[in-house]
Amino acid sequence: MSYGYSEQHRLDLKQIVLGMGVLPDRIPILAKVEDGNTDDKDWNRNLVLRCRIRA
Repeated sequence: MSYGYSEQHRLDLKQIVLGMGVLPDRIPILAKVEDGNTDDKDWNRNLVLRCRIRA
């Protein structure tokens, strides 16, 4: 986890990202807590690559 700049201007709090994979019906099938500096594009690409390898 990393410290960052939150909407409440609290530099003392750690930042997190909750990544979720869902079905087309919006049913969650995967959730993972990541570092607050994780980029959405990187997380999505890694999820797709993991799913393709297992299929």
